[in-house]
Amino acid sequence: EDADDYDASLPGELFQRTEAQKAALRKSEFVLCIAVGGHEGKINVGKVYRVAKPARSDGSRWLRIVNEYGKVARYRIVWFVPVALPALAKQALKSLAVA
Repeated sequence: EDADDYDASLPGELFQRTEAQKAALRKSEFVLCIAVGGHEGKINVGKVYRVAKPARSDGSRWLRIVNEYGKVARYRIVWFVPVALPALAKQALKSLAVA
């Protein structure tokens, strides 16, 4: 666990991620938001987001997603968990425009 991954808004077990879990999150197509850390409105708890391609500068603490504004932005990786969606839901979410 990276000390920088600590998020006081989450119970301890929710913010602990191994490097393998972080890598799996980045490879996921979609993730579920479990915390927003002051980014209310840009991302929302309980909402599913499409994962975007990471930038080299992101490091292990960040995950790029398509946010509420349709823009690709990076957020703390511990704020998300991977989610499996039915094919129809994936198709609908992939059809949303990215700004």
